[in-house]
Amino acid sequence: MSYVENNLTSNEKVIRVAKNAWWALLGRLIFTVIELIVIIILSNNIDTLVGMANAASLREMLELMDLASKIKTMFWIIFVVSGILPVVLGIIGLLFNRLVITDKRVFGKRGIIARKTIDAPLDKVDSVTIKEALLGRLFNYAGIEIRTTSEKFIYPYVADAQEFKKTLMEAIEAEKEAARIAQAKEMAEALKANGNA
Repeated sequence: MSYVENNLTSNEKVIRVAKNAWWALLGRLIFTVIELIVIIILSNNIDTLVGMANAASLREMLELMDLASKIKTMFWIIFVVSGILPVVLGIIGLLFNRLVITDKRVFGKRGIIARKTIDAPLDKVDSVTIKEALLGRLFNYAGIEIRTTSEKFIYPYVADAQEFKKTLMEAIEAEKEAARIAQAKEMAEALKANGNA
């Protein structure tokens, strides 16, 4: 069973599930490719950078070769940490992030190791805000911030975030309208019962 199916209650209907914007990783991928090109160029020219051609003795040449080897290793470690790791973590995050609107509540999760969740009845949602950067505007994705009476939940990389927000706001209004109708029925029944007494 999926996360969504496992968290639905009886008589609860899914209205919308947020779609992850995979193209949100484009910026990270471009940075990683540029970083890889720079590291390859630097690694291929490390002999010149450390001045191996100017070595006066064999011992000095070996020391410079050792230094060059250490610098190359450092370049590749930096590449893995600042280039590959953010892309892999971004992909994993997009695989496991979920945000769902039902006819009764909004619920979701974000993260793998440090998991952040939201499970709020629609009448407890105070505000829904779109957090959109330049790439998000170009490729139609944004982060959604949902504030409830007790917490703030930020869900990144939502495709068609404006539509998701609109659907959530419509669900909140429908919930409020249903509550008003139920309250009106209760009052009418109470008045009717008092009138018959």
